[in-house]
Amino acid sequence: AAPMWGGAGRGDLRLIRQLGANFVRVGGVGPGPDHTNFLDAARLQGLGVAAGLAPGGCQQAGVDCFDQIKQRYLTTLRTGLVTPQNSYHPALQFVSVGDEVDAMLWEGAGADALAVGRGLASAVDAVLAAERDAQVTGPLVNITLTLSGSVCAGCPEFQGEMALGRLALLDDALRNPAKFGYSPRSDITAAYLARFTHSF
Repeated sequence: AAPMWGGAGRGDLRLIRQLGANFVRVGGVGPGPDHTNFLDAARLQGLGVAAGLAPGGCQQAGVDCFDQIKQRYLTTLRTGLVTPQNSYHPALQFVSVGDEVDAMLWEGAGADALAVGRGLASAVDAVLAAERDAQVTGPLVNITLTLSGSVCAGCPEFQGEMALGRLALLDDALRNPAKFGYSPRSDITAAYLARFTHSF
């Protein structure tokens, strides 16, 4: 993709900045090619970056995302998201645990709200565990989990409201993981209160 965003190509990052943006979000970030050049180029343009992870098939693992996301994120951290000093790249401001993971989990859980809550809690827990295993130091980036904006008929609250049922379910799962039958390896509630940003 460098011909699109790089200085030798179309220069999309420069154009995005000229249009007044100060932030870009990229999806499908995984353990493939190194991301350092992109992050360096974004920083050069004064752009912050949100990296959207591709979490893999949590719904095929009993709606538990921990193992897939932890291993995938641990590998992805080593492809430029952290510097050789083990701190996050200065351009990186957010890590999105996945796009519409809640919708994917509903499909895999058969509309079981408790199972979906466990899956959401395990996804955030996995990112924290990967950071710990990678010994990430320095300022930690914000975490988000991009939710589907659709109505959630199976959610305990706000069943007829766009997005609110899913948001309430995520909030409850991260504040009260035991209620959903999940035992986190990290303090996901503290991370939620200190580092989490909701997004749709």
